[in-house]
Amino acid sequence: MEPVTLSFWWEWKCGSPFWPANEAALNRFGYGSIAPEELGLPIDLAAKLVDTSDWHDKALNWEYPPDPGPWRQVECDQFNEQSKDLFNQCCAAFGASITLVYKHRDEREDPDLDRYLADPKKFRR
Repeated sequence: MEPVTLSFWWEWKCGSPFWPANEAALNRFGYGSIAPEELGLPIDLAAKLVDTSDWHDKALNWEYPPDPGPWRQVECDQFNEQSKDLFNQCCAAFGASITLVYKHRDEREDPDLDRYLADPKKFRR
């Protein structure tokens, strides 16, 4: 029997960084994001994952997503560090029962953020 492999990456408004990455995961969990509760993670770790997903959602400019988001590089770095720390905690919690692959691309400050903030109404890429 093929072991379950999950990808770990954050997507907007999903609440979870877990995604099926192989046939065994699809057969067990179906398509789409997988809630931490479905994976038997400790309650405190599951809560941190949900909180981090909510934090990630704040990186997007929801008024007009193609425009720069609000995060400066300091917050991007803090998020990236927490994301990797949570990944490592999840790997430890899963042990050999689930293989977890880190697929999230690091968040980075948009190079046009200052120009956008100077005049959001006239901003054009």
